[in-house]
Amino acid sequence: MVAPYCPVMARSGLAIAYAALCALAAGCFYSERKTQDVNVLFIGNSYTFQHNVPSMVEKTRRVEDDIRIRYRTALVADGGRNLIAYVGDRRVVRLLQDHDWDFIVLQDRSTAAFYAREREEFDRAVRWFQGAAQQKRAELVLFQTWPRKSGHAFYAEKAEYGFTPPRSQEEMARRLASVYRRAAETYDGVVAPVGRCWMQAENRDSLYAEDGSHASRTGARLAATVIENTLKKAADPCEFAS
Repeated sequence: MVAPYCPVMARSGLAIAYAALCALAAGCFYSERKTQDVNVLFIGNSYTFQHNVPSMVEKTRRVEDDIRIRYRTALVADGGRNLIAYVGDRRVVRLLQDHDWDFIVLQDRSTAAFYAREREEFDRAVRWFQGAAQQKRAELVLFQTWPRKSGHAFYAEKAEYGFTPPRSQEEMARRLASVYRRAAETYDGVVAPVGRCWMQAENRDSLYAEDGSHASRTGARLAATVIENTLKKAADPCEFAS
């Protein structure tokens, strides 16, 4: 819906008065629009807090059925931590107890999918958060991370018992997608397919920070767009993300 139409008039006192009236009407029009808060709790590590992905989601503006949607976010994230470390974490428990949440967004360590023990811990962590989400009637969203940059040293690491590293960017993306998809299906969640959208981007290399692992500001913006598209249940979560 648009602001009231104000036709162009000749320069005169009447025109100025009419323009002021139009501006007042427009202000009233927008102030009367209702606002609905959508509360989102983010749990993760540096992939979530670098460039403040939750803040980018908060800055998103959209209108649904003439209602202004406003995101309110909270974040618990420590560098390098696995998702299992937040199970029972006092900060997380307090936020779950003291606030109502519409969505809980979970992000695990980017290499966890390639260690047998860490995959099991990821499963246990998602199960724990599923219980918390059910109590709050919140929806569980799994932040599927992106693969390391092509040529990254991670692809050349030696395989060991319980650790099977991917050998290419494409393989890492596929295996990450599989782990997150399986967890979402098992625990009644939905995947925010950041990694898939990342791989579809034409400017993929520009999405990485210098370390070939973390996101640049452009990459973080892509992640925020995909997450917000997932929250609003867009038909294509990758829309406008490249």
